[in-house]
Amino acid sequence: MRLARIGVVCAILLASGWPPAPSAAEPEFRIRFGIIQEVGPNQFKLTQEATRVPRLTRAQHGLIYGVEITPRHSTDYETYFVARLPAPPKQLSGLVGGNSPATAVSGLKSAVQRARGPSIMPFWFDEGDPLGQYSLEVFVNGQSRGVIRYEVVAPPGL
Repeated sequence: MRLARIGVVCAILLASGWPPAPSAAEPEFRIRFGIIQEVGPNQFKLTQEATRVPRLTRAQHGLIYGVEITPRHSTDYETYFVARLPAPPKQLSGLVGGNSPATAVSGLKSAVQRARGPSIMPFWFDEGDPLGQYSLEVFVNGQSRGVIRYEVVAPPGL
């Protein structure tokens, strides 16, 4: 008798949609932006979401910022970014090194990176990077997943 009741309860729960299926509103890729820290060789952790980022260079402070991409399912994907700066920087490095700094205003496209599961793409500031409003468009599997707008400000006390 007890097993029959358990079976009836399970049937009712399944018929009512429990456990819930992933919501259609749940994005295929969750994207967060903010301050990150290096926690190991080529391993990073997003420590604080932010839309205001202090312009501290990686060489001076080790503080960097970046994008965390978490897929709903642990699948392979490709990502790249298009960054727009408020003014040309003095130099470009990292994934956009080799491009003319003048192209930073109209949009710098990074190299395509492959990932599986959650990933963090680090960015950093170099000497001569401008203060002001930046934007970073995030592409996953060739589709724009949104534009992150953030402000780069002078570091406190400088």
